[in-house]
Amino acid sequence: MISYKHMEYFIEVAQSKQILKASEKLNVSQSTITMAMKTIEDKINSKLLLRNSKGIELTYEGFLFLEHAKRIVFSMNQMINISDTSNFDTKGELNIALSFTISGYFFANYYAEFTKNFPNIKINIIEASRNEIEKGLIDGTYDLGLFNVALLEHKDELNYETILKSSRKLWVCNNHKFLKKRSISLEEISKENNIMITVDEANKISNTYWEKNSLIPNIVYKTNSIEAIRSMVANGSGVAILADMVYRPWSLESKKVEKINIIEEIPNIEVGIVWSKLNNKINNNAKNIFKKFMKLSKLID
Repeated sequence: MISYKHMEYFIEVAQSKQILKASEKLNVSQSTITMAMKTIEDKINSKLLLRNSKGIELTYEGFLFLEHAKRIVFSMNQMINISDTSNFDTKGELNIALSFTISGYFFANYYAEFTKNFPNIKINIIEASRNEIEKGLIDGTYDLGLFNVALLEHKDELNYETILKSSRKLWVCNNHKFLKKRSISLEEISKENNIMITVDEANKISNTYWEKNSLIPNIVYKTNSIEAIRSMVANGSGVAILADMVYRPWSLESKKVEKINIIEEIPNIEVGIVWSKLNNKINNNAKNIFKKFMKLSKLID
């Protein structure tokens, strides 16, 4: 039988890529974790982990199981924590604005869990740019916003709390020459065919670290589509710098995408929940419950 603990162990192994590191963080023996991994693979009759010189990597089936395990562990943690901090009978309605990346790659699981646990709070979701969200929060159109708060402009009028920090890494195809190295420099990356993401002002962030290091990358394609980049990278058409939050190891064509650490400091994506200082009393109970819900889910990559 696959237990909750087994899934916690699997998530940690997937993140740390080493049994030893996972055992140290979880404060259990290596043999306990090894047996848990074997139990999971035996029960679902699939190879989930591959061991190589870099440590442990997930197979395609391992990636699917990881996503499943994360959802279950997340749901359990929410049920344990939220009962002590929220009123399940609270009624209300919230207009929540999301940036495009947050909508596509972050919010879905949270929305599902929140609406399941708080059926009397209606959530209206709106996709918008960061500028539009900030304006809407200030004028009262939106109750809450979720976007990359590293770009927040109206700090004098808006409060925020960071709930996820996601580092950026280099994406390459699974036979790229860079995979022989543990980390790579921006200078080396600049000479490759670079594919630039432009959605949610990501190109602004990119320009800052290229300019800071006095480099001009060889950009062959710019796009708003993360999935287009994933496919192009997997096919060997270029490399891209993207956040772990949107990383999935397989393209739509079932080709592998690898990621490599970058030597220079690259800004994180900082997913934050944002609200107005002036309109804080509007929909106060429902708003506070949602903020607590998201804070309990705080993740740091």
